[in-house]
Amino acid sequence: MALDTYEDVWRSVKQHVPKADVNLARLWVRNGFRELAERRRWSWLIREGQWILPVSYTTGTVTVTQNSPNVTGASTVWTAAMEGRQFRVGTGQIYTINSINTSAQTLVLDRNYGDAGGGGKTYSIYQAYVTAPNDFLTMLTAVSMSDRWRLHLHIHSDELDRRDSARENSGSPYILASRTYSTNRVGVVYPVIQAVGTGPDPTAVTPGSYTGIDDAIFVVEVTTGGTVTNAIFKWKKDGGSYTTGVVTSASAQTLQEGVQIYWPASVTYTSGDVFLVRVTSASAPGRPRYEVWPHVKTEKVINFLYVARPTDLNDDGAALPYAVPGSTVLEFALAAAARWPGPTVQDRNPYFQINLENRHTQRAEQQLSNLERQDNEIYESDTMYQDWDYAPIGPIDAKWMQSHL
Repeated sequence: MALDTYEDVWRSVKQHVPKADVNLARLWVRNGFRELAERRRWSWLIREGQWILPVSYTTGTVTVTQNSPNVTGASTVWTAAMEGRQFRVGTGQIYTINSINTSAQTLVLDRNYGDAGGGGKTYSIYQAYVTAPNDFLTMLTAVSMSDRWRLHLHIHSDELDRRDSARENSGSPYILASRTYSTNRVGVVYPVIQAVGTGPDPTAVTPGSYTGIDDAIFVVEVTTGGTVTNAIFKWKKDGGSYTTGVVTSASAQTLQEGVQIYWPASVTYTSGDVFLVRVTSASAPGRPRYEVWPHVKTEKVINFLYVARPTDLNDDGAALPYAVPGSTVLEFALAAAARWPGPTVQDRNPYFQINLENRHTQRAEQQLSNLERQDNEIYESDTMYQDWDYAPIGPIDAKWMQSHL
């Protein structure tokens, strides 16, 4: 457990500076902790993660239309798990799948299809790009365990453009290249509203994440009455065409762009009843996205270590790290308190003194030096290792290094 809690520290600030309200005391503590946390690559900010790259999916054929993001599959079995993966027809442009309508076997790309359209085209769905975790700050190392080597970092996708602009190479990965930032959408799915009829309602999965770029209304209509698995419905988004003949289920059914509904069991649904599901669009802050090269078409696991961003102490479940005493964070917070003149010109803060600010800053820096020394004893971050600069280009495992030292 931490030596002190967030509440312990901000209450101590209040004792020193009674004129500060609770929100201001908390802000000083939060900012003080963030300033401390961002001073160096602390061992308590190192996290472990993994990306599981699936087998490339190529079953069936597709129909694509130039200048349209909509793709229709034939003899395909696309699942919601494929959302976010990459889509490619032959050796053409690479797109990211925004959403999949699993019942109609259609999908929506992240941008309009640019090559020549047509039907009966062969394609592939695989994972070329991977997204960093929510708390990601910087990458330390990435390893393909099955290949027994570390992936090269500090390379950008524009360098790959010079080596393999058409991305024709596939196989075991040995480069993790910086690419772009993700454009995840986290819109809101609202509860079902009955527009026609008086029968029982389906249930929207809320809170849900709507991934579409525009606000919309989903229309759901019961076309064959009965109990779950007997009743049948159709649905559409806004003014689009209906997806028909969908059998009701007590499990969540994906309509489109993350919108899901289910039909509670033990009730009878009425033919002709119409329901509406309202959704609103919203975007999430982007996260770094990497390109795995060569592109991987077989199942592969990439393990990685990264430095996380420090938590906001106001977040649910947040706590001071075990290695950080509250007294150090308190010094940073009191230095800020000593710079605060007070609520108004007439109502001055008695703690507002330059000498106090200097004293707390000096104490904070002294304690910070001790924390850095202790952290080096736990996790030496200044050690340098032989790099691969002299190694030949290509996939090389640890055996090469062992035989060439």
